Amino acid sequence: IDGGSNLGDEARGVAVDSSGNIFLAGYITVPGQGRDIYLARYDSDLVLQDSETVNGDANGDDEGYVMAFDGAGFLYLVGYMTETGAGHNAWIGKFNSNLTLVDSTTVAGSEGGDDDAYGILFDPVSGNIYVAGTLRETGEGANIWLAIYDTDLGVVEEITRNGPVGWDTDKARFMIFDDTRHLFVSGSMSQTTTEYDIWI
Repeated sequence: IDGGSNLGDEARGVAVDSSGNIFLAGYITVPGQGRDIYLARYDSDLVLQDSETVNGDANGDDEGYVMAFDGAGFLYLVGYMTETGAGHNAWIGKFNSNLTLVDSTTVAGSEGGDDDAYGILFDPVSGNIYVAGTLRETGEGANIWLAIYDTDLGVVEEITRNGPVGWDTDKARFMIFDDTRHLFVSGSMSQTTTEYDIWI
């Protein structure tokens, strides 16, 4: 898959739905638009069935990372989007079964700079979407960011957590529930003497 610019194109996430279709997420570099979020659906023989790109209004870099399905035929993709006057913000998109973007939202930390959504998890018990990433907060640099959204992308709850040093390495990436409904999250956190460490 080539975006047409002879520059970088990259796959960041892959998922399989209940029908055995394979979904690919990442970015392609499009002339005049920088990196665009790329989402595609393939059959099990890797024959392309459909694809969609999403470009932010600033024509800057936008990237998709990983996906989750909600059981009702919708797919949720996280990443970041560059917006006019707002910069590089965490992004969440909701797509229907035809890969049409039906809703999206962006999130910015109070400091500005690079904010990203890296991980997503659908909770079938509550019916909510869990998102993990990083937000830059004033005077603190990058913070671990965890949020719960409903399926209309309305915020239910969110928190940030800052490491002991205000570097740009506090990031949450992957999530999983255990059998007792505890949520485990992994990523990285800045430290005073070891730069940054694995964080759980």
